[in-house]
Amino acid sequence: MLPLLFVCLVRAEPSSNIRVGLFANHPFHRLTVDGYGGLRVSGQRAQGSLTITLQAGKVRVRDQKNLDILAPSVTVASRAGRWLDLKTDDRRQKRTVGWLEINAKSPDLQVVDVVPLETYVLGVVDGELGSVHFNPESLKAQIVASRSYVLASRGRHAKEGFDFCDSPHCQSFKGTGAIENEFKMAVEMSRGQYLSYNGKPIPAYYHDSCGGKTASIQDVWDSSPLPYLQSVQDGDREGAYCRFSPHAQWTFVANRHQLCDCFQREGWIPTSEALDAVRVIMVNASGRAQQVLIQSSHPLWVPGPDVRAAINRYFGKEVLSSTVFLVKKQGDQFYFSGRGWGHGVGLCQWGAIEMAKKGKTYREILQHYYPGTQIERLPEPQYASVGSDDTSTKL
Repeated sequence: MLPLLFVCLVRAEPSSNIRVGLFANHPFHRLTVDGYGGLRVSGQRAQGSLTITLQAGKVRVRDQKNLDILAPSVTVASRAGRWLDLKTDDRRQKRTVGWLEINAKSPDLQVVDVVPLETYVLGVVDGELGSVHFNPESLKAQIVASRSYVLASRGRHAKEGFDFCDSPHCQSFKGTGAIENEFKMAVEMSRGQYLSYNGKPIPAYYHDSCGGKTASIQDVWDSSPLPYLQSVQDGDREGAYCRFSPHAQWTFVANRHQLCDCFQREGWIPTSEALDAVRVIMVNASGRAQQVLIQSSHPLWVPGPDVRAAINRYFGKEVLSSTVFLVKKQGDQFYFSGRGWGHGVGLCQWGAIEMAKKGKTYREILQHYYPGTQIERLPEPQYASVGSDDTSTKL
């Protein structure tokens, strides 16, 4: 669930707040904000909810009474230091804490949520794992992995003015509106802990389910090999650890016309030609499609991840859950059968769940998926603890 653009290893220096770009992949022009206990806008008290728009290249903020601010950027915070409810003009919603920096990025608004590290990690864990109930050991493993990723990869969107976006491109940040108590407890039990290798935090990638064997980072992305992100066999005598995942086995059927249209849009088949066959002709060490033959009168070898991305893009959803797949043709139908969901690098979330059920601790789970790493802890002042009665931290 975390595609690699770059790996930036840094030392775990004192951690300030994390800057999260909200709705970063969905441009919008109008925003309403409500706050628990009232709001402040750039230090001024507001009455009721805020309506925020763009006007003449600046941010315009109005409340329900007399407040009317026009500026290149504004800050918005709850006077009680608690929840902020956001709604965009396309009806996207998010509840979060911290404070907002709202900037004019004509023709759109930009909203950056500034939150403490532990609050961000809590929102990420909820966004990545959702409503599924987990053993505390698998939860702690996910939390430590997420925190490590934050420390190692901070600043992915530095050119855009924030550290991470709120989508799976970085880590899914759902916000902090209705966090399960089990998540809060797991964050408290593992607070400040991260994975390190040679004294540096690691980019601890993770995914939903590996299909029986995780992938080496260099087989999935354009990366040098990293000793702690190499393929590991994921299972025991009873089978793959992630065999209970909803995506443990999957199938997808497409007809010849659909795939031909898809591949022509990618420039892989000339528009005047037809699709004859699709075959996986090379797999990597973890069983993932490395090269796929797209057969027409001009046959072409295409990397497996590119084929998966193109088909998913064409159908508008993840019809190919992973690159662990084979293709069979029957008449004009192409049958894809595969295993797992995601890129396969690092921690397998459903595998971690099963390992925890079998009595493995979060330390053993992390050592399995990130061999050779150590668990270290940030000094106490570098993080805030999560409140037991709400998701906020004192700012």
